[in-house]
Formats: sequence, structure tokens, C-alpha cells
Amino acid sequence: MKSTITLSKKNVMQVIALSALLPIPLNFIIIYLNPIAIFTNFYDKATWITFCGNYMGGLMGGIVSLIILNKTLKQTSIQHEELKRIQINTITYTQKQEWLNNLKIRLTRNLRNIDLYILNTVVSDLRLHEYDHCKEILQKINYELENQVTFSYFDFSETTFSKEEEKFIMVNKLIYLEYTSLIRDLLYYVPLAANIHKGNPLTYEELMDYTLSQYDYISINNHSQYELQKSIILQVQELNPNDNLKEELERIVEKRLTFRTNLYQLKKELMEVTHSVIHYEVEEINKLLIS
Repeated sequence: MKSTITLSKKNVMQVIALSALLPIPLNFIIIYLNPIAIFTNFYDKATWITFCGNYMGGLMGGIVSLIILNKTLKQTSIQHEELKRIQINTITYTQKQEWLNNLKIRLTRNLRNIDLYILNTVVSDLRLHEYDHCKEILQKINYELENQVTFSYFDFSETTFSKEEEKFIMVNKLIYLEYTSLIRDLLYYVPLAANIHKGNPLTYEELMDYTLSQYDYISINNHSQYELQKSIILQVQELNPNDNLKEELERIVEKRLTFRTNLYQLKKELMEVTHSVIHYEVEEINKLLIS
């Protein structure tokens, strides 16, 4: 931050012009129109010229001092504003860095929540009829997924999102809705499968009553990206009383599980937009120091 005070070229020209032009009228006034000389008849030119020279020297010195003082005040004001801006940016930068560190932690946890490998364990448990273990895993996943979609809207510091933030929110919402949809569908199916596996007969009326009791929970925000993919509960509602319910349920679930491959593509996109949004936030914070 520079603090040297110098006269500009314009100021120097103004001082030179005054020094060259002001003595002529001033000398004339002091020698011929001076009231002291008129009333005392003291017209000694040498004395008055000396007085005029001293007066001009003091006047020019005063003018230069006023110019420098004015520049000093302006420069001090500018330096004060600059220092205040730097202090504000430094405080903001520190706060933003802390926010960014927390954001990285939350985004990393967000990626871990979409655990696609655990779905292989779920599928294996279903085929081995390990329904209790399967239900335990699904309930744990579902608990961790609760309210995860809404967090992405409140995790950024501004109310107006950048294109990087908007893309992250969109992809994050898609994968969470898709993942949550699958988990809730399987949670709907596991008690039915466990009951059938125990040898208890399942009637059409019992199936429909159970389905209706689960419908509100399963259907909440259950809007998949893939229009052709129907949730298990919607397909069950299309069954007929004469259908083999056990075989139809197994067929519907098997078909539903094939759509989990869509999640792998969405997980890849989520990783990319997560990296992109973190890079964007880092660049935005670094601008505070550059500016």
C-alpha cells in the first residue's frame, strides 16, 4: 500500500503559472495602489519589491502546502477504505474457508449415503431368504436417507444458486429420489416375502389391504427419473385375484431390481458434479484474496 504524496503535473503547472503571473499585478498594487504608501508617501520601490518577494514566497509555499495537505487527506481516506476492505475480505475469507471445509465433509458424507454396494448384499439376502437381515439393512439405509434431498438446498451460502450449484442440486435430487424409491419398494416387499416363506398363505384381499396401508408412505416424493419404471406397489395394484401372487411378486421384484443399474450412472454423475461444485466454491473464495 503506497503512501508517498507527490504533486501531479497539473499542480506543478498551476504553481509555475501563479509564480510567473501573480508578481506583476501584485507588485503594481503594492507599489502604486498601496494605501500605506499613499498615506505616508513611502514609495521606496526596493523595499516594497523585497516585501512583495517575501509575500509571494510565503503565498506560494502556503499554496503548495494546501495542495499537499489536500492530497494527504484524500490519500489517507483511500488507504483507510482500502484497509477496511482488506479486513472485511480477510474476515469473510476465514468464514468462507470454515464453511467450505464443512461443505466438503457434508458432500463426502452425501456420496457415502448412496451406498450401491450394500444393495448387492440386499439382493443376496432376498435370494437366500435372509429377510430379517435384509430388513435391518434397508431400515438403516432408509433412516439415513430421510430429509437428505432437502439438505442440498440449504447447504450453499447464497439464496441464488450458480449453475454449478443448480446442477449439483438437480443430480443429487434425482439420485436420492431414485435410491429412496428402490429402498422403500424393497421395504414394502420384505414383510410379504418373509410371511410367504414361513408358509403362510397370502390372499388377494390381504395383499390389497397391506398395499393400501403402505401406499401413502411409499408414494411420497416417489417420482422416478425413468418414466417407464413402475414402483412395486403400482405393479401390485394391477394384479388380478386369479394370479399366482407369490410368483407375480417375485417377478415384479426381480424386474424392479434390474433398474438399480440406473443408480450407478447417477452416482457417477453425482461424483462429477460434487467435484465441480467444490472447485467452483474454492475459486469463489479465492477471489476474495485476489480482489
